[in-house]
Amino acid sequence: MKIFESQEEAELARKQLEENLLKNNLLESSEYSKHIINWVSGLNKNKLFENFKEDDLNEYLRCKIYNSRMLIEAYNRLFLILSPKDEIEGKAQLIHQNLQSIAMIRKVVKKVKGEDEQIKYLFIDDKYDQRFDGKTDDVLYIDFYVYRIVYKDRDYYVFSQKKIPNEYCIFKGCKINMDDLSEINTNLKIKKISTIFIVESFESKVKTLDKKDLIEFIKSKEITKECFHNYLFSHPDGNIYDYTDDFNMLRKAQLLSSKINGYPLHLFKMGPVGTGKTTEAEVLDYKFREDQGILEASNSTLKALVPSFKEKPANLGYICKCNRVAIIDEMLKMIEASLGHDMSRVNNYFGQMNMLLEQKNRMVGSGNDNSTKVQSTSKLMITTNNIGNRPTIASHLNLLDTTTMSRMLIWVQDSEEVNKIYDKEDIKEYEPCDKIDNDDFLTIYDSCQNFIVDYDKDKCKMIFNTISSLADGKMKDVWRSRGLHHTILLLDGITKHRCLFIDNNSNFKSKKCDYEMLERILVHMIKGWKVNFNLEVDLI
Repeated sequence: MKIFESQEEAELARKQLEENLLKNNLLESSEYSKHIINWVSGLNKNKLFENFKEDDLNEYLRCKIYNSRMLIEAYNRLFLILSPKDEIEGKAQLIHQNLQSIAMIRKVVKKVKGEDEQIKYLFIDDKYDQRFDGKTDDVLYIDFYVYRIVYKDRDYYVFSQKKIPNEYCIFKGCKINMDDLSEINTNLKIKKISTIFIVESFESKVKTLDKKDLIEFIKSKEITKECFHNYLFSHPDGNIYDYTDDFNMLRKAQLLSSKINGYPLHLFKMGPVGTGKTTEAEVLDYKFREDQGILEASNSTLKALVPSFKEKPANLGYICKCNRVAIIDEMLKMIEASLGHDMSRVNNYFGQMNMLLEQKNRMVGSGNDNSTKVQSTSKLMITTNNIGNRPTIASHLNLLDTTTMSRMLIWVQDSEEVNKIYDKEDIKEYEPCDKIDNDDFLTIYDSCQNFIVDYDKDKCKMIFNTISSLADGKMKDVWRSRGLHHTILLLDGITKHRCLFIDNNSNFKSKKCDYEMLERILVHMIKGWKVNFNLEVDLI
């Protein structure tokens, strides 16, 4: 290795090498700075790689080989060169609240008696043992926020110099497969890392349209209310499974509705065995295609729903891991499995769902220095059978936390809906519509989350009070707690459905017909609360 007599001589040699590389179109930049990442492209053209087989080099190894050469020429100036050719996507979980200083490059010097000193540059993925490699002469530290993402069944620990929003994003950067991480694990207190991803840039995967553009989109695609309905209730088996007119509109309205008071409209649906609840969960999963899929509650524990701190980093739980929707099937099977145990613990787990249902940004943690910020982004869609010896929804309220239930709209299948399903009147063959596909559906869904329609709050209060007067017992208290929130959002979704698929009107203002449909659905809901599952008849 050439030893330069001065820093000026080393810097001049480095610049001459860079100029030569630039003349041959091997680099895009001739300046490399410390403490930041120098992102470059075009390294695949570099003559340094002529002796390597193409299959032996990934993008990071190209960067590492080139970075090493440039460090040798620079002599005692450390800088990091990476190429943003890799891409992953997902919803990032923040592991540490503060910036973490990560040793990206280490300059080590080994002195051997009778020989010139040996200088090596070790990168983040290189093993370092002072006994054999020599003493550390300098270290390049770069500050990162550290996140975790699961992408295609692989854990990625994402290092970003900017904070990442709490939403599903596409990330561009450089992927580094790690072999030995003992030093990183000591600093970050992470049990295991398989792959690190250094972020160059990111963008939200959600593509939304404003009101006028959304209407024009619907018109251009020629999406009618029949087309939207058939697509929404289509199943992978090729059939359409729908329900009563009121529930069909309720489901559409729930999906199209946005948020008020910071959180959306969640739906809890209960009915007897064999009434299409699991099928509907599959229908919804087919549209949203969340990475987490459907949570099968009958084979899960309550702990699966909420953050857990048994491992590091903390497990966020099913609800927070989901992006748009969280679909839970057979919810009450969790409770049945816990009957006979300490029921206060059961209620406690459901109580922990409250901040997730309200989508609050909160710090949660345990006593083992394992805390994280959580904020759910998904609408809950829960389906369940009743517990056998409890014939009404009200009889379940000593098992279900009432504060949790109040944060959801509760729908109980009545005899009209049950008989329609038992008679197979809900099933028809789906004829694929070329007017709408999955991307179109998600564009409509995402766009509708960003605004609330123009509505009359006094009219909503009147309808809310009417429903309150019809409810009785414990369910009255559950409804009165947050029923106005549910009323407004249900109206929001009903109005959007009419404006989008019937009137093609971008004013998104509620009309008399919307309030009438709202009241009809809510009265139907109250009727369901008095269903007796054992007798299979309505009590009103």
